[in-house]
Amino acid sequence: MLDKQTQLNVALSILVVDDNRFSSAMIKRVLKGTPYQDIRYASDGQKALDAIKEQPVNILIADWLMPEMDGLELSQKVRAIDTETEHFTYIILVTAKDGNSALNEAFDNGIDDFVNKDQLNEQLLPRIRAADRVTHLYNDLLKKNNALKRRVLSLEKTSTVDQLTGLGNKRFALQKLKETIRYCEHRAGVVQLVMLEIHPWNNIRKQYPPAILQNLVKAVGVQLQTLARPLDILCRIGPNQFILVTHQKSIEDCHDRSFHRFKKKLTTNRIKTPIGTLSVEVAMAIYAAEITKHQISSAELLISNCIKVMEKAKTSGKIETGTLL
Repeated sequence: MLDKQTQLNVALSILVVDDNRFSSAMIKRVLKGTPYQDIRYASDGQKALDAIKEQPVNILIADWLMPEMDGLELSQKVRAIDTETEHFTYIILVTAKDGNSALNEAFDNGIDDFVNKDQLNEQLLPRIRAADRVTHLYNDLLKKNNALKRRVLSLEKTSTVDQLTGLGNKRFALQKLKETIRYCEHRAGVVQLVMLEIHPWNNIRKQYPPAILQNLVKAVGVQLQTLARPLDILCRIGPNQFILVTHQKSIEDCHDRSFHRFKKKLTTNRIKTPIGTLSVEVAMAIYAAEITKHQISSAELLISNCIKVMEKAKTSGKIETGTLL
């Protein structure tokens, strides 16, 4: 809320920190004639930190030279609190120091502004007016940014699309797997999972930067799309892990040789990246589960069982298979 006569933000919160009663009295005298209502005082740095933890402030006015904790150290601790609380505190140091070296030292330590003690009467209030505009703008941006983060997080929790590859994500895979299980419950049949991993992932991560890793994953996703049948459900369920959900009429139709082309294609093709063409190795596991009215499995269990088969595949280097009959 603005004071109509002075156009000052009367809701602005100010904390003055000074162990020198004379300096505090000067600051109090400058602020006395203003409409600011939320002004607190602390006699040392630790008390100031306690006050800020209890209730954040918009502007901190502190003496540079104080015993035990000087203004620069206090400012660093306030910045740490700001980071934790996602708040911005505008910090003004009051000092007798002068010159460019003092300016550089102050700004290098996260200070927003400083006022020479000899100029408190003339300069403190204009500096506070400027600080008011900055802190209002900055904290308003922080609030909007936090609201945007919450919105993005909410969308991520409900999204079924993998942002990197455009394929379905793990949530989508589970959803479609459950639908396939329900279909098999009524009409009988087999749910077949084909899992592929870029392997050995930990070694690859150490070798290439994140941008190249994303390039590899995206390229593998594109290649898998060209190999999958139209009715197969292809998803990325982990950083380096893909899964194909398919439906077969019987367990006899689940031939691992039908999917040998997946591994062969991926390991023989070279992928173009900004650092040149690269080849990838993949581990592959196939898991089939016969579903009837009397033999029902959960989607989570089927994926878990397939992951166990995948562990064998990563060790053997072969396409490993498993079944639940």
